[in-house]
Amino acid sequence: EKYGHRKVALRYKHYGIWRRYSWQDFYETVRYFSLGLVSLGLRRGERVLIIGDNEPQWLFAAMATQAAGGAFAGGFADSHPPEIKYYLEHADARFVVAEDQEQVDKVLLFKKDVPNLQRIIYWDPKGLWSYDDPLLIPFEKVLEQGKEYDRQHPEFFEQSVAMGQGDDLAQFAYTSGTTGNPKGTMHTYNTLLRMAHSWQRVDPIKEEDNLLSFVPMGWAAEWVCTIYRALLTGSVLNFPEEPETMQADIRELGVPYAFISPKLLEVQIREVETN
Repeated sequence: EKYGHRKVALRYKHYGIWRRYSWQDFYETVRYFSLGLVSLGLRRGERVLIIGDNEPQWLFAAMATQAAGGAFAGGFADSHPPEIKYYLEHADARFVVAEDQEQVDKVLLFKKDVPNLQRIIYWDPKGLWSYDDPLLIPFEKVLEQGKEYDRQHPEFFEQSVAMGQGDDLAQFAYTSGTTGNPKGTMHTYNTLLRMAHSWQRVDPIKEEDNLLSFVPMGWAAEWVCTIYRALLTGSVLNFPEEPETMQADIRELGVPYAFISPKLLEVQIREVETN
């Protein structure tokens, strides 16, 4: 309502070009994808598992799930099929939103073992054109179904969002599982937003700042320290083209703040020293 098409909310580097999404684009995509999920059978209180690299569609799917009254569970692009199966069963998710053929193939390997799995939604169709599994549906088709649902139920989205409460479950975040099966931590909206506000008081960012999201979005810390703070402040949230382009993207954007894990920092330092 404040920015509409006048201000950029998100940017994603694709083939070397920053693709821009205004706040209005952001809102409409979340709205239609949320209604698309509802039309596919997502019910309030259910979970959706999202797997892939940091890209706008990851964010759209997460916010759309929350707008429908559900909670999302975050997987990791480098997770092995048994790990993804564990996330899916542990979170009791009936829907998977996957980035590409690699992630779709992982889920299809164990689909017969998870009878509750209802749909696999993918946003990068490369390599998937010949797949005919009835579980599969493209991201764009879900958006189209959401637009049709919106025409039939024009007030549903706002009513669904208004039903949300601060103590509702917002997301599952899984630990690395180095000492056993990953632990699924359950976060409410109050928990996440309080942490984001606290971080903002300690290390404030401004509306005109550029932020780069590159810590895996399966981690709750990436949401608290970067994504939710971008939503709170109105700053621009940027997604790198590939993990390998992160250094160049940071320099190009001139980001004043970056949240990074020690492991990723170690990798970046090694790359700088090599170059």
